[in-house]
Amino acid sequence: MTISVEMLGNTKVRSWSAGDPEARGLLYLHGVERHPGDASFLQRLARRRHVIAPEHPGYGESDGRQEIDQILD
Repeated sequence: MTISVEMLGNTKVRSWSAGDPEARGLLYLHGVERHPGDASFLQRLARRRHVIAPEHPGYGESDGRQEIDQILD
């Protein structure tokens, strides 16, 4: 998997990606627990899909927690 950090507006977002970029995409959004990182299930999904798995704002190395007041933000 490849780890990248992108700026989305004023927010730094770290994400993992794997698989053929020409393959159909699959966006994995983690729950309230921490991001799974380079998990084996993401690697298996990447065999047939281009998997993108970002860290939500305020998790890991992603910024933005200060801008979140509630879960609906």
